[in-house]
Amino acid sequence: MKALVVYFSWGGHTAKAAKTIAAAAGADVFELVSSNPYPADYGECVARARREKAADAVVQVVEMPDVSGYDMVFVGSPNWCGTMAKPVAYFLGHTDLSGKVVAPFFTHGGGFMQRCESDAAQLAKGAMMTPAITIRDKEVDSSLDELAEFAKKSLASAGK
Repeated sequence: MKALVVYFSWGGHTAKAAKTIAAAAGADVFELVSSNPYPADYGECVARARREKAADAVVQVVEMPDVSGYDMVFVGSPNWCGTMAKPVAYFLGHTDLSGKVVAPFFTHGGGFMQRCESDAAQLAKGAMMTPAITIRDKEVDSSLDELAEFAKKSLASAGK
């Protein structure tokens, strides 16, 4: 099974999780970059994320990955305001994932899963979703084995 890890990361935690999952799954990696970069200041970034959520804003990305050659797509995002970051929502809502297995993973600062998994499932139309995982951002370094196991279980649940 050919796998791709697609992720958006602001503080580096989701990036580290993505690279760990990719290594365990033997997957390629693609980082989503917002077409309008988020502020480096945490408070300003949170304020913008809240405004985007309230306005149901669409946040495009600089480049979209070509998923056509992949059977499985791991999709990673920080939990922002109870759901995935807008660049990840854009990817899921504007990519044909029909017939693909999608395995979502999320990092959080204390919000846990909230609507991340259910919102991802709504956007990934036609995809088979595996159960998601969420890791506290400050615990990513101590959760590398758990992330690797998630990758392996997701591949196994896809039946390949």
